[in-house]
Amino acid sequence: MEVNKKDFQEFLEKISYDRRMTEAIIDFNEEEIKSRVLSKDSQLWICTKLNKGAFKNYKAIGKIGVKDIAYIKDVSKRFSKIVKINLKKNIMSLKEESKEFITTVADPDFIAEAPENLKLEYGEPIIIDVKELNDINADIKLFPDDSNLIIDISNGEIKFVIESKQDKLIRGIKCDSKETKRVAFQVANFKSMVNTLSGEKVKMYIMSDAPMKIEEATGLIYSELVVAPVMEGEVTQKEVEEEE
Repeated sequence: MEVNKKDFQEFLEKISYDRRMTEAIIDFNEEEIKSRVLSKDSQLWICTKLNKGAFKNYKAIGKIGVKDIAYIKDVSKRFSKIVKINLKKNIMSLKEESKEFITTVADPDFIAEAPENLKLEYGEPIIIDVKELNDINADIKLFPDDSNLIIDISNGEIKFVIESKQDKLIRGIKCDSKETKRVAFQVANFKSMVNTLSGEKVKMYIMSDAPMKIEEATGLIYSELVVAPVMEGEVTQKEVEEEE
């Protein structure tokens, strides 16, 4: 089967958007290819689907294990337009004209997957412009990765608050939510998640003291990104070391 290099590359970029996401199960099923990837520390996970419309002569070859997503991603960059994918037992070939890369795939049973769904009742999502979210992220990047970011929703406004020993950020934007919610995340995790967004708008699902979910659809790709919360006032390892 053949796949458009641009779509395949974007799919691989999504499932490895954080350096802690190193391995994956890629499921070539009847409707699409999808992957549910969990970071090594279980703080981030993503479910990404690429519609089979990106393929020519698509074949549902089932699940394959990839131990090094970064390598497959780098390989795909070496092609121009079309990538031919062929799988024989545990040997996968990626080819375009006279160029061919051959790699051994792993047994999916030995690779951890992110949960299929969170089974949480989030309620209505908040629609956020990605350009505005990226601008907020630029402010957040001025703070250390191990800082805590508090997202506070009340009175039709979302506030992004970071407070360190010397500095503080308060950034608010209007939203259509009438609910009151408050949750905290590690700055590094939030930055990494926002960095991978490439669409125009996303749906953000938030509950107090629960994982946050972001839904994004771009072209033939649909993604659900999840970040685990931290408890407000939670002491970081760095702070423990400083006190010692």
